[in-house]
Amino acid sequence: MTDGTNYVRSAVDADQKNHAIAANCSHFKIGKTGRNLTDVFNSDFKDAYDRIEVIHETHLKAEADELESYLIDHFQSHDKYACECDNKDKDAQKMRDSDVYYIYVVVKN
Repeated sequence: MTDGTNYVRSAVDADQKNHAIAANCSHFKIGKTGRNLTDVFNSDFKDAYDRIEVIHETHLKAEADELESYLIDHFQSHDKYACECDNKDKDAQKMRDSDVYYIYVVVKN
């Protein structure tokens, strides 16, 4: 687990950003990566979504894992966003080592 105070602050900030994004789209999917975000969007999402936005960035892989899991759980259980959240389950994908990790949301307008 990452540092408690910083993690809570990161979770609150990311949650607020994603609520603002989710309120203005038809569908979204939350993810994490240590790769270039343009490459991730173009290779994995450009046919189904309109854009990718950073929710949070960190140098700690564990923080990225925890924050992604928290956000998916939160939005899947939220009455207002459960149908718009396209995550089927938490991403079990392992991230390769990187200097920076991104929590992102891909959005369909």
